Amino acid sequence: MDTCTRPLDPSRHRTLRVGAFPDFAHASRQQHAILGWSEIALAAADYPLALLKHTENGQFHVVALYGFQPDRNLYIAGAHWHATYIPQNSLRYPFFASSAGALGLAIDEGSELIGAPEGHRLFDDDGQP
Repeated sequence: MDTCTRPLDPSRHRTLRVGAFPDFAHASRQQHAILGWSEIALAAADYPLALLKHTENGQFHVVALYGFQPDRNLYIAGAHWHATYIPQNSLRYPFFASSAGALGLAIDEGSELIGAPEGHRLFDDDGQP
């Protein structure tokens, strides 16, 4: 989890608004994506797969590799994705599956989609999703 990614928390993110992403430019910095079990066969047709060990908890995750250099996705050209399958962790940006936090989601607080005036609120005034 990088420094901008935080577990989704109603008290911290109560007034947060998130806009829709217009293209895949945000994914140009993703080197890999953690895959769900149901995605492995679909992703294997397009991406090299690897096991990645989480540095904090030691768990292994199956990941689709997008590139071999940090902050480089070889499947993005401009703002377009060039593969037949796009992993869910890349489609649900700026949200990520997380084992931390009560909701099991994390959000990239550094995303350009955060704070969009026309965006949707994540929580109501009572802190409910």
